[in-house]
Order: sequence, then C-alpha cells, then structure tokens
Amino acid sequence: MNAVIRFFTTTLPRAVGTFFSRFPELWIAALTTCIFLLLLPVKFWWVVFTVTVLLVGTFRRVREIPAVQRVLRFVERYQSYLGLILIFILGIVVCQINAPTDRDGNPYNPFLTARNQTNVLRQVSINGVLAVGMTGVILAAGIDLSVGAVLALCAVAAADLLRYYQWPVVAVIPAVLLLGFACGLTNGLLVTKARLQPFIATLAMFSMARGLAKYWGVWHGGGNQLIGLSPQEIIGGQTVHYDNIRQFLFLASNIGGGLKFQSVIFITVVALGIFTLNKTRFGRYIYAIGGNEEAARLSGINVTFVKNWVFAICGLLAGVAGLVYAADLQSGDPNAGFGFELDAIAAVVIGGTSLMGGVGGMVGTLLGALIIGYINNIMALKGLGSELQFILKGIIIVLAVMLQRSKKAG
Repeated sequence: MNAVIRFFTTTLPRAVGTFFSRFPELWIAALTTCIFLLLLPVKFWWVVFTVTVLLVGTFRRVREIPAVQRVLRFVERYQSYLGLILIFILGIVVCQINAPTDRDGNPYNPFLTARNQTNVLRQVSINGVLAVGMTGVILAAGIDLSVGAVLALCAVAAADLLRYYQWPVVAVIPAVLLLGFACGLTNGLLVTKARLQPFIATLAMFSMARGLAKYWGVWHGGGNQLIGLSPQEIIGGQTVHYDNIRQFLFLASNIGGGLKFQSVIFITVVALGIFTLNKTRFGRYIYAIGGNEEAARLSGINVTFVKNWVFAICGLLAGVAGLVYAADLQSGDPNAGFGFELDAIAAVVIGGTSLMGGVGGMVGTLLGALIIGYINNIMALKGLGSELQFILKGIIIVLAVMLQRSKKAG
C-alpha cells in the first residue's frame, strides 16, 4: 500500500514534471490523445491506463542509463515530428472503431483514404499560409490577431473586383496582395511608430478590416453580404460567361490525384519561409530581435525596419490566403476567417516557436499546422462539433505557453 501511495505522490509527479519541461510539443500531442480517448469504448481505457502507469513507473529507474539518455535526447530533438506521428496513429485507431463499410460491405478506415489525406492538406493550406506569416511575427516577439479579418477583406476585395468590375486576374491578384501588405504594414507602423503593443495594434486592425469587409459585402453582396464567383450565370435568359473568374478559380483547382493547387501554394510558401529564416540576413535579424531587441538595436540592426517588414509580410500572406479562400469557396464572404488567427497561433506554438520570441522555426510550424489539421479532421470524422475544436485549441495554446515558460525556467 505504501508503494502505491509513494508512486502517486512522488514518482508520478516527478516523472510528469520532467516530461513537462523537456518535451512540450510531445506533451501537447499526448494531451490531445487523452482527450480523444473519450471517443474509445470504456473497455479500452484500462489498457491505456495500465500502459501509462508502467511507462511512468519505470521512467525514474531507467532514465540515468546512457542508452535511455540517448533516446531521450532524440525524443527532445524530434518531438514535433513524434507528436505528428502520435496524432496520426491516434486518427487510425479512433477512426477504425465503428468504421463504415464500402459498397461490398467491407469495413474501411476513412482516415487512411487518399481522399481524406489530400483533403487534410487542402484544409491545412489556408491556415498554414497564415501560420507562416505568424511565425515571423512571433519570432520577433510580436503577435498578429488581425490575419483572419484581413483574409476576409482580401477575399471580398478579390470577389468584387472580379465579379462587378471584371478586372483581369493579372490585375486582381497584385491588387489584393497589395491590400494585404498595406494592412500588415499598418500594423507594423502602429507598433514601431505609434508605440502600441502588438496585441492592441492588431486588435484594432482586426476590427477595422472586419468592418470594411462587411461594409464591402453589403455594398455589392446585398443582404447576405456574399459576393458570388460563379464562372457563368443566366442574365435575361442568356448565359453569361466570366473568363476572368474561371481563370481565377484555378487557384483552388484539382491538379491531379486529388491534390489541389492551393496545397502547392502552401508548400511553396513554407519553403520560402524556411529559406528566409535559415539562409538570409533578414531571418537572422528576426531571431536577434526576438531574443533581445535592445541588444539587436545596439548591434546595428534596424529594428524598426525589420519589424515593419515582418508585419507587412504577415499581411501579404493573409492576402494570399484570402485569394485562395475566395477561389476555394467561389465567393467573397466578409464573415470568413473567424478563428483562423487561433489556428495560426496554435500551429506556431505547437511547432515549438516560443511566444516570447527568438526561438522556433518554420519546419515546426509546418508540423504544427498538420497536427491542427489532423485534430480537426479526426473530430469531423467522428462527428464532433466545431465548438469542441475551439475549446481544444484554446487549451493547447495555454498549455504550450505554460510548457515553454516551464522549460525556460528549468
């Protein structure tokens, strides 16, 4: 009996504390796994509990062994990858329970289908592009709460210019990107020149961009505020074709094997982000400012210039996401993008980027975006509502910050 009490009062808390500080991303994935265990029949719970107790009980005894130390260092280095693998395995297990059947009556796992995997990549692409821009802002010790609203504004602008003004695609795309860039640059100037905290500056832009999008939608979208992007419609009994809209919809077209062009855009943006952070002087400046802004300024870095550009690029990528969103849904919706900033921030922090700035990277953001995408996908396949998704992502962000602070203190 004393051994049992000692396990729950001493061994278990110490083991949890050690993993809590060393493996934050893996802990987040493990927490998500525990939440999804609620989807399993009760008869499986004891198996998970027994395995957990055995693992934790032996951890204290074996962690000083050199081979175990090497394994722990490997886990600590690649925890974001391992977290993604854990979520993927979770999806296989959870979706295998009560699996549907095909036309021949054979059960199949809907999570493992090629269609579902390409669908996850499609869903991740928009939030992933936002997360790339958010990574640069957070690395520079900032935050951008306006990306979802800027996305909506850019989507409405693209739809309006295409549908009512009939601009060619070659003019619409740069115009919308310039709009997103201007919104981001305004955020940067509010932070660097007006000396506002990033939270306040981007919250103000969130309100302004959302209001402009709604006003624009009412102006040309009517009561429902939607500006449709159908490549053809019937007017006066005649079919009218819009070649510019048809060309624009290529941004979300299927390029083969179920892969969407927007997924290619996402992968390209991630690749450019990785190159910028790892191979350019601008990327090194971002890390320096996030690590210690005053030291960066004293070393000769133009902090104002870098911060302005970081926010401007984030706005530009919100414009890219807005274009893709409009093409994907074939409409400009002023209500689009609600909660997208939460997904972007969650992807960044799950990927290991510190909200304090200066620590993290773009590869982690890619993995974090995929983890968020798979979490959403598993919930959708199991018929869970979006409200639970918001709750889970809020918990993930809070835990990520706590874990990062604990790790920094340790």
